[in-house]
Amino acid sequence: MSLRTLIKTIIRSIITISLLTVNAYAMEFIVVGNERLNIATISKDDLRDIYLGKKLFWGDNVKIQSTYECCDCITAKDFIENIVGEDLDNFQRYWRRKLFSGSGIPPKKFENVDELIAFVAKNEGALGIVGKDAKLIARVKMVKVVK
Repeated sequence: MSLRTLIKTIIRSIITISLLTVNAYAMEFIVVGNERLNIATISKDDLRDIYLGKKLFWGDNVKIQSTYECCDCITAKDFIENIVGEDLDNFQRYWRRKLFSGSGIPPKKFENVDELIAFVAKNEGALGIVGKDAKLIARVKMVKVVK
C-alpha cells in the first residue's frame, strides 16, 4: 500500500467516524410536532431560523409555535448549542433583547415535558424540542432533523 493510499484510507475513516458521531449525537433530543404539520423532516437551518424568530410561518401559512423543554435544561442546552449555534445564556439574552424591543416573541419554555407535549398536541403549528426518552401521545409526531 502506498503512502497516498494509506492517507486516503485514514482520512475516509476519520470522516466516517465524524459523521457517525454527529448522527449519534443528534439522537440526544427529538423534535416533535403537531400531527397536522405538513412536514416529516426539517432542516437544521429551518430549526435555527424558527428558534431565532426568523421563520414565523409554515409553508401553508400556519403560525409556528416553537417550544422547548427546560426541566433540567440539558435537552435545551444540547439543542440550542448544536442547532441554534449559541449557548443557553446567549440564547436567553438574545430573546430578552428581542422581546423588550418588541421585535419578537421567544419560544415557549416548559418545565414539564408532559405539558409541552400536550401543548403541541393541541396547537396546529406547534413544534417542540424534548429529550429523546419523552413519551409521545396521540396527535403528536416526531419530526426528523436533516442537514
